[in-house]
Amino acid sequence: MCTIRAVRAIRDFIGNALQMKRNFSITDFGNHLQPHSFKIQRPMTFDYKLTKTYLAFDPLQKEPLTSSRAVKVLNVSVTCTSFSHILRKMEDTIRNRVSGGYISITNTESIYHATRIPSHFNYINNADFSCCDGVGVVLAGKMLGDNIPRMHGPDLMLRCSECGVDKKWRHFFYGGRDGVPELLSEKLNEKFPGLITAGTYSPPFRPLTPDEDEAVINQINRAKPDILWVGLGLLKQEQWIAEHVGKINVPWMIGVGAAFDFHTGTIKRAPRFFRRIGLEWLYRLAFEPRMLKRNLYSLSLFFAVIQDALRQNHMKNHRHPRA
Repeated sequence: MCTIRAVRAIRDFIGNALQMKRNFSITDFGNHLQPHSFKIQRPMTFDYKLTKTYLAFDPLQKEPLTSSRAVKVLNVSVTCTSFSHILRKMEDTIRNRVSGGYISITNTESIYHATRIPSHFNYINNADFSCCDGVGVVLAGKMLGDNIPRMHGPDLMLRCSECGVDKKWRHFFYGGRDGVPELLSEKLNEKFPGLITAGTYSPPFRPLTPDEDEAVINQINRAKPDILWVGLGLLKQEQWIAEHVGKINVPWMIGVGAAFDFHTGTIKRAPRFFRRIGLEWLYRLAFEPRMLKRNLYSLSLFFAVIQDALRQNHMKNHRHPRA
């Protein structure tokens, strides 16, 4: 019951925030919670401009980074780079038809699982790029002294679709319910006329048999895509990609999860306002209560990040100079 009330309060708060757009207060959020027997002990003001400048990163704006470097969040690799740099690297690989590249879309929940599942840890750390997908990773990086730019998976899909029209990139969409990958292809073609769809496939909600898996591999290889988009949800899509690297002849595989639903409209994406201030997770929680468990994973990660940051600072402050 408390969870339902909290979700309703969050939803009401989001509705008001969308109307105000600027300079709203966390106290307003507290006011919504009060009727449902919740209390905010220390109301805080929420400065939109401050958050936009220091906590958020607009994934659609051009970013000055022209190279890439990897930083570690709890020893999990996250790439500091830009969309333009990723697209240049993708173009080089596609032009030379080099197979086996993949990009990890890494959010705080993904890092949480990487600290507990060795195969997922290896998947992220072996990726050509590990893109920060969410403000949680940005904040975790700041705690550890790194400025990590945000690059959402759905926005990477849009960038690749737009860039690939003139370059004749071929896209294959694997994942989603029946009809979703076909609808995704249609929607993207409406937005980017000339986009080439090499093929689509909606797998059943069960593990494929060896014969089915081999048939899928042959279907994708015959289609000769340049980019294979995988939308199976977190952990499943990463495992699928890891198992098929070297089996599928495609330059790039990218697991983008909810991007299939966002771009087809089956799930409404948070308005740009919420994305820019790093509160997309709050919007999704209001309309998708199932996200509560996943947000708890992310929250638990912060305790580990804070502990690691304190440990690193302690080591720096107590480092003894050599005699």
